Amino acid sequence: MATHSRNLVTRPDEKDLRVSPITTDDLPAVYEIESRSMPFGWSSHIFKSCLVGPYECWKIEKHTRSQWDVIGYYVLYLLNSHAELCNLCVDVDKQKSGYGTQLLKHAIERCERNGIESLALDVRKSNLVAKKLYNGFGFKKVGLRKSYYAAAVGREDAEVMELCIGKPTRRDTRVV
Repeated sequence: MATHSRNLVTRPDEKDLRVSPITTDDLPAVYEIESRSMPFGWSSHIFKSCLVGPYECWKIEKHTRSQWDVIGYYVLYLLNSHAELCNLCVDVDKQKSGYGTQLLKHAIERCERNGIESLALDVRKSNLVAKKLYNGFGFKKVGLRKSYYAAAVGREDAEVMELCIGKPTRRDTRVV
């Protein structure tokens, strides 16, 4: 189990939220959120391919007006004792409301349940909101991927971050 502390937001309306696996029926809503939230996001084909193999795909839904609406999601890639958070996104009009925290908390708990020792992710160097979220959970910068992300002009670097969940992992800064 993880030994680091996490400052988690507890939402007063959690009874109106649920986190569950993404199904093929959810893909249109997930892709719509991705398209609105990420200027150079994933294609619908990538999401569909993540529903098989060593991936876990989860959505967070909010109950509104007698229905459940997808408001965010994440995709984990599990490989032996390590995992990568491939994508975590909350719909633009729901961001900064604690839903990203709920999703990240759930992802870390899934890793703990699966015996994962470390969880890694890439984040745009300019994405200060996401980096603040990850730092709050104990993620540390361990590397840099030069020109990793498409950008409006040119390319943008990605910071590689890692969270030690089980046994200690390498913690040096390197260019990958």
